[in-house]
Amino acid sequence: MRDIFRAKPDCRIIRVDVDSKKADEIWQEYCWVGHVNPSPTKTNLLTFCHEGPWGMVDHRIWLLDTDKGTPVRLRERRVEGEKIGHEYWFAEGEKIGYQVHEPDGTSRFGCVRYDGSDKREAPCVPFPSPDHIHSNDFNLIVSDSGKSIKLYRYNGKNFDSAKVLCMHDGSFYYGSHHPHPRFTADGKSILFNSTVSGYCNLYLVDIPEDVTKLPEVEK
Repeated sequence: MRDIFRAKPDCRIIRVDVDSKKADEIWQEYCWVGHVNPSPTKTNLLTFCHEGPWGMVDHRIWLLDTDKGTPVRLRERRVEGEKIGHEYWFAEGEKIGYQVHEPDGTSRFGCVRYDGSDKREAPCVPFPSPDHIHSNDFNLIVSDSGKSIKLYRYNGKNFDSAKVLCMHDGSFYYGSHHPHPRFTADGKSILFNSTVSGYCNLYLVDIPEDVTKLPEVEK
């Protein structure tokens, strides 16, 4: 990761019209660009990241309005050493969720509207990285750190202790091995990847109506 980051590769974001088969380049820079995520509801908006070690990148989350053509920064660092990442769109397509790791070891989940407004962050129990996250909104977030798929419920002030939904027992050896859990559109199930069988396979698990009854992660 450090070698690719330092190489400053020529990266381009390409848009393809699936009807006409026409492709056009909408962004290019000599920087490791990754995690290109279109808004699920606003066709002119997408986010991308400057990839690399989170503490070394100039800035992580970028918002590109294809009607305007110039990316803008979302969620700037507040203190030196703050690490921000694993950004994704909420289901409504206007807010971007993300996680924050502070230099003192504390962590938060956050979200911000695409125009930089309506920012909200709340503390959560930190777990060792990698810990990819996803949610449809700010009420319930899923994570995959360690060997389990975990759910975090927002209680209005912060996030409750992590609850174990199931074990993934997978490997984080390569990027393709990461579980990367995500909610289904109806919010009733979690889809994730696992190498527990020796190969990458997809698994779907239902979420109980009362997640507070799930077992807590052992500290």
